[in-house]
Amino acid sequence: LSGPVLGATTNMYYVNGANGTPASPYMSWGDAATNIQDAVTRAEMDYGAGTNCIVTVTDGVYVISTQIVIAQAISVVSVNGKTNTLIKGNYPSSTNRCLNITGNALVDGFTITNGYVTGANGGGVLMSAGRVHNCTITRDFSEDGCGVYMTGGVVSNCVISRNQSTLTTGLGGGAYMANASVVTHCTISDNNVGTGSGSGGAGVYVSGAGKVLSSTITKNTARKNSGVSFSSSGGFIADSTISSNVSTAGGGGAGVCLDGGTTASNCTIFGHQDFPCLAFSSGGTALRCIIASNSSDTCVVDMNNGVLRNCLIMGNTGTGQGAVSMVDNGTIENCTVVRNQAGTKGGGLYITVPDATIRNNIIYDNDAPVSNNWFFSSPGSGTITYNCSTPLLTGTSNIDVDPLFANTGSGYGTSAILGDYSLHSNSPCIDTGINLAWMT
Repeated sequence: LSGPVLGATTNMYYVNGANGTPASPYMSWGDAATNIQDAVTRAEMDYGAGTNCIVTVTDGVYVISTQIVIAQAISVVSVNGKTNTLIKGNYPSSTNRCLNITGNALVDGFTITNGYVTGANGGGVLMSAGRVHNCTITRDFSEDGCGVYMTGGVVSNCVISRNQSTLTTGLGGGAYMANASVVTHCTISDNNVGTGSGSGGAGVYVSGAGKVLSSTITKNTARKNSGVSFSSSGGFIADSTISSNVSTAGGGGAGVCLDGGTTASNCTIFGHQDFPCLAFSSGGTALRCIIASNSSDTCVVDMNNGVLRNCLIMGNTGTGQGAVSMVDNGTIENCTVVRNQAGTKGGGLYITVPDATIRNNIIYDNDAPVSNNWFFSSPGSGTITYNCSTPLLTGTSNIDVDPLFANTGSGYGTSAILGDYSLHSNSPCIDTGINLAWMT
C-alpha cells in the first residue's frame, strides 16, 4: 500500500493547538506548532533521502481557513486517534477543503470535517498520491468526490459518511476515484449527490482503473447508480457488501452499475428497493456474488450484455419480468437462481435476445404468473446448455429434475425463508455440467 518509505533517520515534529510557546523547528512538545500546516511545512523542508519525517498531532479541534497541503512523503499522525483529533474546515466563515495531498504522504487518525469548496472537487480530501488511514471523513461539501476526490493513492480503514454534493448532479459523494486509486476496508454510508439528472455513485464513483476492496457501501442516495457506479474500463470491486442504497429514478443499478471492462467479485448485494440492484450498462462481469433480498419495480439484475458467473441470486422480488433480465446478448453461467418472484413472466430469468449464453445454471423454485422459472421471448440461436430447470430448457444436456438443495427454504421473493443452496451429496446436478477453460 502507498505511504512513506521509512528512512534511516527519523525527525519528529509536534503540534499542540493549546501550546503558548511555538517555535520552529517544532521538535519538542514545548516548542510544538499550534497549527498542522506549520509543522508540515517545516518537516518538508527537512525531508530528504534517508530521512523519515513524522508530524505528531495531539488532541484538539484544528480549525483551518485554508487547506493543509502535503507535498512530500512525510507522515502526519494523531496521538490518540480520530475521535480526539479533528481537522475542521471553517465553513461558513471561509470556504476551503481540509487536505490536499500531492506527495506520497501518510495521514493517520483524524476526523476530517466541514470542508467546503465551490466550483471544485474534494471537499474533505483531494489526493493524487499517498495514503489516508484510520480517518473519519464526514460532512464535507464539493461538486464531485465530496468526501475524497482521488486521482491516485490509497484510502484505508476509514469511515466516509454524510458528505454532500453542492450540485444536484454530483458524482461520488463518498469517494470519486480516477486512475489507479484504491479504497480498501472502508465504510461508506449516507452520502448524497443530489437527485438531478446525471447524479450517480453517491457511495463511490469509479472513473478509470480504481479498485474498491473489502468495504461496506450502504444507504447512499443519488438519482441512479447510488451505491457504486463504474464509468469506464478497468474498475474493480471485490469482497464488499453493498446494501440499502437509494436511487430516486430508473436507468441504472441502485447497488452496483457495471460498465464494459469492469468487475464485481465476491460481493454481497442486498436490501435495495424500487430499481435493479445490479445493472450492466454496457457489459462488465459479476463473479461469485450473492444477490439477495432486493425488490424492484422492474427486474433485480438488469443485463445489457456482460457476464454473470458463479453467482447466487435468491429471495428477490421484481414487479416486472424476471429476477434476471437480459436485454442484450450476454452470458449467464454457473449461477443458482432460486426463490425469486417476478410480477409478470419468468420468475428466474427473462431473456429478450436471440444469442444469449445460458450455461451450467440451476434455475429452480422461482415464481411468476407466467413461467415460474424462465421465459425466453426470442430463443434464437443462443447457447442454452447444461442447465437444470423446469420446464426443460431447449438445448444440449439440460435436465428438469429436483436439484436437491441442502435446504430448499420456502416462499418467494423478499418474503422467502431462504435455505442452503449448496447441493445434497446425491444431487443429480453434481458432475452433469460442462467444464470450461476459466474453471482451471
